[in-house]
Amino acid sequence: MSRPHTTTIAATLASLTAVAAFADVPPIVRAPQDEVIYQIMPIAWRDSNLDTTGSVQTRFGDFGGLAATESLDYLQYLGVTMVYLQPIFPSPAYHGYQHGPADQLNPRFGTEPEFLAFVNAAHARGIKVILDFVAYGISHTSPYYASAYNNPSSMYDRWLAFTNTGTR
Repeated sequence: MSRPHTTTIAATLASLTAVAAFADVPPIVRAPQDEVIYQIMPIAWRDSNLDTTGSVQTRFGDFGGLAATESLDYLQYLGVTMVYLQPIFPSPAYHGYQHGPADQLNPRFGTEPEFLAFVNAAHARGIKVILDFVAYGISHTSPYYASAYNNPSSMYDRWLAFTNTGTR
């Protein structure tokens, strides 16, 4: 019997593999020790659309900002061969490390076509893209947490450890 989290992880990894298959460039092959890796926290990178939250201009980075010619020119100038993105999944935490569904993109960063445009633009310049996938942490808004919290009969109860403090 396949567990839901295994299925989700498998689907996410399959979709990421499929992304590479759609690129119009051959696979980028380099020895790991030859990579120049640049870590990017997407929320703190370039904002392409000057989005707002209510009346407040947020200036959060997004996929369009990552794909911008200026961004990729800058990374190439530095000699970057691989971009390591912090989590890009929906999350109540600004840093993304307490994510929800791992088979979705955080809409704050843009759409799937915008993400794929970034990946393809990076690949066209010989820059690999890797994602930080957090397999150990979930948000209190996760369906797994919601089902297991105060519910020992939940199928997810074994996955999580709760204290008896009465707080989340």
